[in-house]
Amino acid sequence: MRRLVLLAPLVLLGCGSHKDFVSRGDSICRDVSKQVGALALAQQLADISGYVSKATKIEQDGLARLRALSPPAKLRTAALTYENLVAQGIQISQEVGDAAARNDATRQQQVNQQAATYRKQAAAAARKVGFKNCSK
Repeated sequence: MRRLVLLAPLVLLGCGSHKDFVSRGDSICRDVSKQVGALALAQQLADISGYVSKATKIEQDGLARLRALSPPAKLRTAALTYENLVAQGIQISQEVGDAAARNDATRQQQVNQQAATYRKQAAAAARKVGFKNCSK
């Protein structure tokens, strides 16, 4: 009987509440935003590729941390939708960097518009989960 009492807190820690999940997710988003914000902005087309490479690495790491969280059952679908939109946005951001590396300003602008669409969709999905920092 004593063994069951000792294991109960461990089981409870693994479940996580809605509030806990949202808090941890927002903390990750805040950290990613802070790291990306600390990067020097690209001033010329030639600098965009390096900036995007650094920013997407930070975002990929943040997405991996977010995916490692275990959302409560009622948030799983919304959280997965958000994560998938973020992943697609990262991929499109990489295309922006690739276009800049090729000095293709036209393609870069096209892909940049697609990235803006994904950012809006991801922000809306984040709000459905309950994230505040992730929806900015």
